[in-house]
Amino acid sequence: MGAPARYDDAAISENSAVVLSRLSERLGEITRAIQQRLIADVPELRDDSALVELLGASVEGNVDTVFHGLRYQIPIDKMKPPTAALEYSRRMAQRGVPMNPLVRAYRLGHELLLLGLARLAAAGEGL
Repeated sequence: MGAPARYDDAAISENSAVVLSRLSERLGEITRAIQQRLIADVPELRDDSALVELLGASVEGNVDTVFHGLRYQIPIDKMKPPTAALEYSRRMAQRGVPMNPLVRAYRLGHELLLLGLARLAAAGEGL
């Protein structure tokens, strides 16, 4: 067994901040792509045009929160859900939409964000 790998925490933090700053510049593009896919794949999310618009705000708030949490190393227990995300889930419940489509949307959004980040990293974009 070799010696444990040594990491330069300062360099990692600095590079992470640069990458996340560049990704934040593409927040609108990333948000739209996720929202469009959610609407296409989860039929319950596209029934009400006002909710579709709020879904976009919810997605944007969630992605922005993740980016800021990572960039500034905010502990998970200190992070709060975005207002638009909370309101979106409230309105879905008020309309009697089951919880399963919302959970599916979060899982799909998470997967899409990770796949998108992996593609950017593989292409050397944002790095």
